[in-house]
Amino acid sequence: GGGARAPMGALVASDALTSFGQMMGYMPVLALAARCAPRGLEATGYSALLFVADLATGVGSLLAAELTRSMGLGAGDGRSWSRLGAYVWTCAGLKLAPLALLPLVRG
Repeated sequence: GGGARAPMGALVASDALTSFGQMMGYMPVLALAARCAPRGLEATGYSALLFVADLATGVGSLLAAELTRSMGLGAGDGRSWSRLGAYVWTCAGLKLAPLALLPLVRG
């Protein structure tokens, strides 16, 4: 058969790196948020952190949908899966984009 196939290694690596990063990064962020919050408002800090995380997930979903549309991915008229590999690698690379914000973090 000769159809376009998703690069399985990229899918597995992206999922594994994301899961590992979330596990390793979540607890220290929560501890830091609790430390930075005024006494008695730790729950508010936690809620704000979850709000930002949920907002980022929503924005990421919108960006992925737009990327899917702009690359013409899918089945149907004028669409194909031929650029799926480029899509997967683009999404994996964009997961590193927040690292550009690190210089803005005050120590």
